[in-house]
Amino acid sequence: MGKATWKEIMNNESGGNTFFTFNEYMSTLSKMNKGFAYQFLQDKSGRYTGCIWMTSTMRSNFELFGSYISLDAMQKTVNTLAWPEMAISMYNELNSICVACESIICSKRKDSYRAMLDFIFTRTEKRTKEEIYIVAVDGFLTQDVITNDFGLPNAHY
Repeated sequence: MGKATWKEIMNNESGGNTFFTFNEYMSTLSKMNKGFAYQFLQDKSGRYTGCIWMTSTMRSNFELFGSYISLDAMQKTVNTLAWPEMAISMYNELNSICVACESIICSKRKDSYRAMLDFIFTRTEKRTKEEIYIVAVDGFLTQDVITNDFGLPNAHY
């Protein structure tokens, strides 16, 4: 089965219903695209604070190039709702940026980064936290947060 796009899912899966939830979309993507994984994030009160996802290509990116990563918070111009997006990114063999996972986040960035790191480490096999080096981070992150809160004992930036 080939990769499903948003347009294909809307045409094939919505059954004529114009309301198609984000949860339904993510669930359909995971069923239609081998290797696609996602996780919704919740705060202590149970309110949803974001969603993290990883495609099979992102997983391969991390396994191949994930020794040196960047923790990036951004708002993409194609993101018309201006939702805060975060990614764990790195450079590939062509010196181009590739990502390990992406997310839409409505919560504290430190907690979100921790969740993203936990997400990729539970879904990949070729990298351990001891092998990771961080080359760029948001300005609010400190070495103490990276070492202790994120559990990356050898990561320095």
